[in-house]
Amino acid sequence: MMWRCVALLTVVAGVAAPAALRAQARECEWTADQFKNTQIRPNENMTEWQGSVRFECSDGTTLSADRAVRYDWMQEFQFSGNVMYRDSLRIMTADYLSQRGETNETYAQGSVVVTDLESGTVIRGSIMQMWGVSETRAEPLTVVRGRPTAVFQQSMRLTGEAPPLADGSSEVPRPAEPVQVVADSMQIVGTTLFRAFGRVDIRTATGQGSASAADYFQDEERFRLRGNARYEDRGNTMTADTLHFWMAAGEPVAFAAHPRATLIADGMNVVGDSIHGEIEGGQPRRVNVQGNATLTGEDGQVDAWRVTIEFEGDAVSVLRAVGWSRSGTTAGGRGAVAESAADSLSHLARIRTADFQLAADSIDASAPGGVIQEVHAIGNAYAERLLTSTDSTAASGSPDGAVAGEPGVADPPDGADAPRSGSGLPDILARDWVRGDTVIAVFETDTTAAADSAEVAPEPVEDGATAAPRRVLRKMTATGAGDVLASAVYRMAGRPGEPPTIHYVRSSTIDLAFQDGQIATADFGNPVYGRSFQPLAAIAPAFVEGADAAASGAVQVPSNGESRAEPRESEAGTATEAESP
Repeated sequence: MMWRCVALLTVVAGVAAPAALRAQARECEWTADQFKNTQIRPNENMTEWQGSVRFECSDGTTLSADRAVRYDWMQEFQFSGNVMYRDSLRIMTADYLSQRGETNETYAQGSVVVTDLESGTVIRGSIMQMWGVSETRAEPLTVVRGRPTAVFQQSMRLTGEAPPLADGSSEVPRPAEPVQVVADSMQIVGTTLFRAFGRVDIRTATGQGSASAADYFQDEERFRLRGNARYEDRGNTMTADTLHFWMAAGEPVAFAAHPRATLIADGMNVVGDSIHGEIEGGQPRRVNVQGNATLTGEDGQVDAWRVTIEFEGDAVSVLRAVGWSRSGTTAGGRGAVAESAADSLSHLARIRTADFQLAADSIDASAPGGVIQEVHAIGNAYAERLLTSTDSTAASGSPDGAVAGEPGVADPPDGADAPRSGSGLPDILARDWVRGDTVIAVFETDTTAAADSAEVAPEPVEDGATAAPRRVLRKMTATGAGDVLASAVYRMAGRPGEPPTIHYVRSSTIDLAFQDGQIATADFGNPVYGRSFQPLAAIAPAFVEGADAAASGAVQVPSNGESRAEPRESEAGTATEAESP
């Protein structure tokens, strides 16, 4: 049976239709096995359809169900049994659906499935409510409850348009992988904003994430995870209060995390107030860390206000770090060389490895192919060769190479107040260091270690590769700024069994070359001032490599608490009073 019903489905179609159409009456034709019109009370009529009920309206909207009832006085429709609603924007199926014209509200229950025809997004839940545009609501709002699931289809190409092939045809884009979101409840605001709340889980083509809440901005293909946000993808992990991901073909191509952000990738742990970067093939390509940045890896640690990391393959190829200014903003400017221990290094960017540490306003490290080559430090620069396993027992009495009281980059202390290393000398004289407006450190492959292990098979690492050769410090160059000279303390080995000679030098340029972990040559610019020291026999055993006295801690220190050293004429020129660097 077919009947014509004018404006019968105004409420149903009006939820998704433009305002101009909602204001107009539309004609709908219906068919059903049974039809009944009953007057409940005066001016209160009930219309009922049963059996294969179907409505088709002039604007293309269709609705079918096993049963339909209309209550005229409430302006309400109720549909039950195999309900299917379709308009130009979406398809919805459910066990039960009701609509009220007074509130422009739609309620669906039981196996609710909503499919967006334009984007392909599919949402499944047990309960759904929709509110259309009204005087108090500028955009439609949909709420889905009952631990719903949403599946978002992504664009088919990662970036740009498909390039033409050699024959002039277009490249066939690869299929896009969908992104799935599961949460306690979901909202759809308008046609472009999706929100999920409560125990949010997200699965992409290659990873998975979780958060307290999440948003999806369809026009940007961007996900925002909020509250204890976490995302893992091919061995990489990101966490923060809020995570943003820009998606293409079901994979993240860019990200931003803030605050309390962390990134764990390829054995590297990055922490900062905010982290953002680009992703290619699941691996970070360029990462920027802003605010109290710390980078920790197998080879060392970086601390700075801001750090930029560029990757080549899965290895770091470029690292730039900028320190904190004294006023609380970033540094990066060139300033006078600090010549006092009271001038703290805590505001500078800092890099520390097992045998080398560096601090400056800004630091730029170059490591093509993941192999460290040079490190440039600019502004209040300070570099130090730390004690290694070879000389740590002799010089510091510590088998692990760490200097007592040295948690990070050392600030050369005044001799009077200096903590003492196992050598019996103040720290300022116990290690090799340079200081200037600019410091450049050059690294090379440790050929000595390679020769010592030539008869030993290389230790395998993951994927059948062999461990990378060890890089060691070969040269440190310090340059002063204007009238302020660079300064350095370094030790030159003496005859076998004798302690090294200690040199303190100030010059416009200082070049220290290392060989087998020791100073091989020292070159200076003009002018140059310095002082040389020969430790007394009382503390000489501390410098003899492998000496029993040093290993057992039998190093004599004068009872007055001061280290004793005999000054002698400097190789560099006329001796001057030793100054704190």
